[in-house]
Amino acid sequence: MRNSTSGLVFSVLLAVVLVILVLMLVPRLWLGLISHMLKANQSAGLPQFSTTPVSGFAFPTPRPAGRRGEEVIVGEEAIRVTSVSRAANERQAGASTYQALKSGEEYLLVGVSVRCLSAKESCHLTEFDFGVRSASGQDTPAEFTSSASSLQVFEGGTIAPGHSMSGSLVFIIHQKDHDFRLYYPRGLNFGGSAEVVLGS
Repeated sequence: MRNSTSGLVFSVLLAVVLVILVLMLVPRLWLGLISHMLKANQSAGLPQFSTTPVSGFAFPTPRPAGRRGEEVIVGEEAIRVTSVSRAANERQAGASTYQALKSGEEYLLVGVSVRCLSAKESCHLTEFDFGVRSASGQDTPAEFTSSASSLQVFEGGTIAPGHSMSGSLVFIIHQKDHDFRLYYPRGLNFGGSAEVVLGS
């Protein structure tokens, strides 16, 4: 009886050891076989992966913010802020927007000049391509504003090569916000974007 029990225990232990060996060796053998097959296929003329860095391609990096009066260039457009007028409710009174002021809001007028740098292609942009951002992170698009005799608004549209267009952008901002920056363009800007410091 004792011999049969000992033999059974020995058989179980031997089976456990064999299972452990199989579990350890089979994955290694399998990975080795796959590695060998990949190397053989690469040497047979299949495409190989290169670790050489690709040159001539880079994601645009943020550029330093421009200042009032400086031209900042984005693609084929050179943008210059010519004036900034905060609490411009009286100046804005001559033009009409589709959105009325609410309590705690005021107008911000930003005069811009946009020059088309392209030698052959026209430049296309509208007031909606511009926005202002405050220190608090408040993002405000330009208002759609109709022209008026007392205020030359930036209408946007097509700018012929080598020509420029100027006028005022109208923004509705919160009176408590400060440290505004004009930025262009709004939305996706895979070609890079520009910011201009407007001040308080």
